[in-house]
Amino acid sequence: MLEYCDPAPGADIAMEQIPRAESAAETGRYSPLDLGTLLTGSFGVYKQHFGMLVAFFALLNLPPLLVMLYYAFVVERLQNPQWWTTGMALPPGVGWTELALVGLGFLVYYLLIYPFILIVPARLAGKTLMAREVTLKESIDYTRRHWWDTQSAYALFGGIVIALYLLPLIVSMLALVPGMEMGAITASFVMLLFVSLAFIYLLFRVVPLSGAVAFDRPAGNMYHRARSRLTHTFRLTRGNFWHVFLVMVITWILMSVARYVLVQPLIWILMLLGLWLDQGEVSFWSIGMWQPPLWVLSVQMVLQTLGTVLVVPFEYIVAAMLYFDLRFKSEGLDLTLNLARMSEPEPDPEEVVGENTSF
Repeated sequence: MLEYCDPAPGADIAMEQIPRAESAAETGRYSPLDLGTLLTGSFGVYKQHFGMLVAFFALLNLPPLLVMLYYAFVVERLQNPQWWTTGMALPPGVGWTELALVGLGFLVYYLLIYPFILIVPARLAGKTLMAREVTLKESIDYTRRHWWDTQSAYALFGGIVIALYLLPLIVSMLALVPGMEMGAITASFVMLLFVSLAFIYLLFRVVPLSGAVAFDRPAGNMYHRARSRLTHTFRLTRGNFWHVFLVMVITWILMSVARYVLVQPLIWILMLLGLWLDQGEVSFWSIGMWQPPLWVLSVQMVLQTLGTVLVVPFEYIVAAMLYFDLRFKSEGLDLTLNLARMSEPEPDPEEVVGENTSF
């Protein structure tokens, strides 16, 4: 008989309710998640870990924000129509080399922190779902240990995308053959359209990949582990594309609405305040022609970054919940976990989730 033990807060989101008036926690069983349960459960996980997630993502975004604030005067100058009459492309003291180095620095920085952006929320969501104690420190430590696994899995997917986009490029080379110019250009554009659609399709197919990196336990070297996790993700989303598509589109709509509601009123107030302080009057005509000063642009950047920090973790939590949902529906993982609960002693559910995940 199934023995009841106190789950962690929020763990009841994946447990089955039965007709009589027992709570989900009292039934103590996993079951597939419908659309509403998946989204509300994801919000429950986010709400439970809201403080640590916002603080963590704010810390990750602090270095880029400081750099953007430092270069805010570049944005200010480039937005000023009078700037173009000076004949200078950039403000004094800023060169193209310097801006290129800043851009390269951004790229390297985000490559370094990308695994933490993906895997930390996935670990928090998955372990909360399994009613196990979870901390930010444990999630960060796990991500640090599996940093290369994360990079290799997404690099393998990136290699597939690059190979796809090489096809129209190769076809366009036929334009070098006399008499085939128009045909090669037309064919390359048509192929580019189809490749772009294929890329969008593949993006939805790899949504649960962060969950696979966070909880799959494949064997082999780094390449085999990356291929196994990517293969597992494609198997999970096979036949479930429209389900993943619907979940993620609704998630992005909710995120956009939340970001707009939370941030846009503050930006409006900021713009009206800045216009009043700068020109002593406020009107729709004047705000349309007004060039915001440096301090307004800087505060606007801070508000926009804050809006991103507040909503982005929710997307990665939903992706992790999708990983479990698809495994429940496609592999019967919920049944396996329910049977494991009956064992004495009860095994760690994370070990049960990680079993048989080599492909």
